[in-house]
Amino acid sequence: MKFLLALPLLAPLLLLGSCSPQSVDGVLLAPVPYRMYVPAHLATRLSTSPVDGDSGAQMAKSGVLGATTVSYQSAGEAPTLLMSVYWSPAAVFDAGNNSPEAPPLGRAVTRAQGMVLSVAGPKDEVFPADNPDGQNLATLVGLIYLPDTYAPTRDRE
Repeated sequence: MKFLLALPLLAPLLLLGSCSPQSVDGVLLAPVPYRMYVPAHLATRLSTSPVDGDSGAQMAKSGVLGATTVSYQSAGEAPTLLMSVYWSPAAVFDAGNNSPEAPPLGRAVTRAQGMVLSVAGPKDEVFPADNPDGQNLATLVGLIYLPDTYAPTRDRE
């Protein structure tokens, strides 16, 4: 009998469960200590790579603590660079971006405890807006500069 009384509550709970963040996946941005949360169907098309080699050494020399590139995999083509993500002390970010030219460390997305998470996104339209990849990239570009798109990982410095 108690089961029958609880049955009317079950449908709304199931409906709420279907609206949970299961439709969003996190993309780990290591060595940057953050995850980027995007719709699941887009997360599967993203890959990351730490900035290393000469570029990574230059970043480290300038004081950047972590840098990652994020690429988008279109249907049947080579991955396309979507953005670069940087983790640096605020003083390093501010000094590096204090020029009239395009800021080398992108735009600040979050500032907390003397640190900056910044993003440098695409400058050109990579795919036509009327094609599915163009629509996917437009969605991603609409998300990459929003602070709510990112969450710190446990190993955040």
